[in-house]
Amino acid sequence: MELIDQIGGATHTVAVQGNYAYIGVESRLVILDVSDKAYPTVVSQTDILLDVVKDVAVSGNYAYLANRDAGLRIIDVSNPANPSQIGFYDTPGWAVDVAISGSYAYVADWHKGLRIIDVSDPAHPSEIGFYNVPWDAYSVAVSGNYAYVANSSMGLRIIDVSNPANPSEVGFYDTPGYAYAVAVSGNYAYVVDEEEGLRIIDVSNPANPSEVGFYDTPGYAYAVVVSGNYAYVAEWDAGLRIFDISNPALLVEVSSYDTPGYASSVMVSGGYAYIADFGGGLRVINISDPADPIEVGFYDTPGAATNVAVAGNYAYVADEGRGVVILRLLRDKITGSIPPTGGTFSSRFGDTQFLFPAGAVTQTITLVYRHLWTDQNTGSLAGIGRTFELTAVYSDTGQPAQLAPGQAYTLTVHYAYTEVGPVIEDTLALYYWDGNQWVKEPSSMVDTAASTVTAHPDHFSLWAVLGETRRVYLPLLLRNR
Repeated sequence: MELIDQIGGATHTVAVQGNYAYIGVESRLVILDVSDKAYPTVVSQTDILLDVVKDVAVSGNYAYLANRDAGLRIIDVSNPANPSQIGFYDTPGWAVDVAISGSYAYVADWHKGLRIIDVSDPAHPSEIGFYNVPWDAYSVAVSGNYAYVANSSMGLRIIDVSNPANPSEVGFYDTPGYAYAVAVSGNYAYVVDEEEGLRIIDVSNPANPSEVGFYDTPGYAYAVVVSGNYAYVAEWDAGLRIFDISNPALLVEVSSYDTPGYASSVMVSGGYAYIADFGGGLRVINISDPADPIEVGFYDTPGAATNVAVAGNYAYVADEGRGVVILRLLRDKITGSIPPTGGTFSSRFGDTQFLFPAGAVTQTITLVYRHLWTDQNTGSLAGIGRTFELTAVYSDTGQPAQLAPGQAYTLTVHYAYTEVGPVIEDTLALYYWDGNQWVKEPSSMVDTAASTVTAHPDHFSLWAVLGETRRVYLPLLLRNR
């Protein structure tokens, strides 16, 4: 991982949608354009808010901000370069969490319970209903006709919102600890209960929720994410805990990874768990085998990492007291130099190699190879996990370098057959990113016997080995003469 940028200020929340990241930094909404595969850039900041932004939810052309003592703020982000507050509703409590479903915003308003705001006219939001849960509303999740509120010492509260103007509690389950956060998947609610670990509540009958499984984790459970047959719990002083939930009644902890700090947030994407580890920064855990999690990378942020969002090859870390830290996620990064007499350069493990002939450059250049973690925007093609960037600067000036006119270098990528997956192997080729799309390098050739892709490009770029996943054969038409 490498640092791309840092935006100062107290940061609690990060949300990513499409080509933009939306970040609450103190009382500001900061919007970043993350479409550029090389560097995300700040496109705007707005400081029209009155309190700390605790949560951001984005839907369509609007960002909905839980603005603590200033309630719900609605920002028109149809033009991300010029966001504007279009409407607000000052809830009576502290807006700390928000979920959007249809034309309504559901706000966890701390000591004032659940507030339901009609946002069908974003310029004139109005509270259409509310329900005062018996204790502080920490977080809210909405699924179907029900809102699920993590209600601190009063457990999980289930609110029927089929008529938003008249919400009513239809059921509750008083967990033994302090319900801090909730995720809903199918017929189950997954509640992190702070000192009492993970509780799984069957909500198939909302009027009679029942606990079907639990695991009393050793630390303080702070966050939970459900993905497939597994639940991933961030434990404040016990790291990442992974649970098999294929049978919720037989909840099994399959593994754990004790991070060095205090895990306060977890996100799962593409076979990796990303942990905001407070004093331990960002930790990246390979969970492709949930029974054997392995830390594959970390970045020690300057403050205390409290939240994380991931989009493509970038991680956005809310770093309490220091703002948001933007990191590029790398599998490998190597730096080397090539003189005018030519030479070779390769990745750490030698699976990507570059050969520069004599005269390829007119003065010594410094090369940087960055192997990214995911293949992005591949369209009808598919990647095999071989996306990398090769950049060059002149060693004496640091200015961007180019090859000498008419010169090229040889680029060879060695791949394993197990990486090919659904891709048709003999369609593999090297592509470069032209700023808008992947373009096939004309000199690219694949050798399936040697498991290599070779090309002779005349420029430096962001590269990817891509291929087709299916072929279309047109019928052969015969005409009798």
